[in-house]
Amino acid sequence: MRVVSLAVCFLFLPGISGCASDDDRAPAADAGEMASAAKTSASTGANEAPMPGEGEVVWADEAFLAAAGVKEGKDVIYLPTPPMVVDKMIEMAQIKADELVYDLGTGDGRIAIAAAQQIGCKVVGYEIDADLARQARENVRKAGLEHLVTIKEQDILETDFSEVDVVLMYLNSQLNVMLIPQFQKMKAGSRIVSHDWGMNGLLENETVIENFMSKVPDFVNLHTLYRWDAPIVVKESAQ
Repeated sequence: MRVVSLAVCFLFLPGISGCASDDDRAPAADAGEMASAAKTSASTGANEAPMPGEGEVVWADEAFLAAAGVKEGKDVIYLPTPPMVVDKMIEMAQIKADELVYDLGTGDGRIAIAAAQQIGCKVVGYEIDADLARQARENVRKAGLEHLVTIKEQDILETDFSEVDVVLMYLNSQLNVMLIPQFQKMKAGSRIVSHDWGMNGLLENETVIENFMSKVPDFVNLHTLYRWDAPIVVKESAQ
């Protein structure tokens, strides 16, 4: 497990419930263990985390995770991606306005909303958790993007990828690999961009950005971003 990917801090904004950055996912593990790992890996040496308030940045310790509504899902735990990483994912995917984008495990819909706002493209956010799906729809409505963003309460393992141009995701390596048969149905020229979790080195046409830095007040974290271009081909050595 990549400990640095769990060293997450959250910025609370007025009027937004839950986490401030877009939803995304970490591997389904005990939230307390994740928080302990986050505190251990944090370079600032902070030992105590206050309970969150508007405009405050706090460490992702056990108390904060509980207060923030971090929850264990079917395959992964709800965990947000920093806004700078969201922007870099969108840039890395080279999305065009006439393309269709899927946001896998959309959570509160922040990646889907950001892509639609920045590019003007159509986005479908897939979320299996009913509460998060409702929150995402409400956030889309508040952003005035219902004409561009659709939230579907659906299992991504049962989703057709044959028509999509770009997939954005923050899941985990195990789930990424499970999706390979569906990714192989993507049309030539389509792209997949993943935050922090790869495909265990199984695929050709992989581009990696390491040590991408995100920053919010008083906190810096490093991330890895992956991109794969269709046709999605499994390496001969992995077959």
